[in-house]
Amino acid sequence: AAWIGLLGAPDARLKQHAASELALMLDDWRTDDPVVAARLAETLPLKRVEALATARLERESEDAPVRSRLSQALVDLVAAARAAKPAAASSNDRETRRFALRLTGGDAHCVLNARDAPPPWTAEFLVKRDDDDDDAERRTH
Repeated sequence: AAWIGLLGAPDARLKQHAASELALMLDDWRTDDPVVAARLAETLPLKRVEALATARLERESEDAPVRSRLSQALVDLVAAARAAKPAAASSNDRETRRFALRLTGGDAHCVLNARDAPPPWTAEFLVKRDDDDDDAERRTH
């Protein structure tokens, strides 16, 4: 509960540290004790954290692909909380979750603060190019 309280701290460093620690806890508990992870995820003010992450990412969009540690930690926390929430649900009520990431070009990339997923696993990508991207046709050939 103390880590959750720090998410509302005015100091960005405290907020970043709390988000990082909570994301790591959720990831650890999701494999060790999914019920505890789901309970922790339910106690998070997830809508508020999502709104904060969105606002930070929009504010930092001019500096893309560089992102602050705070925005990275908030995105990690949102992803970890979303992944932990259905852990306690039965397989019949699990929602299909889809995530979107917008890369603005150049050296844009995403760094996840999580452990490697042990095989077997599959990654699926759907790439949507902007219609006004004149160079898109040349880059795909």
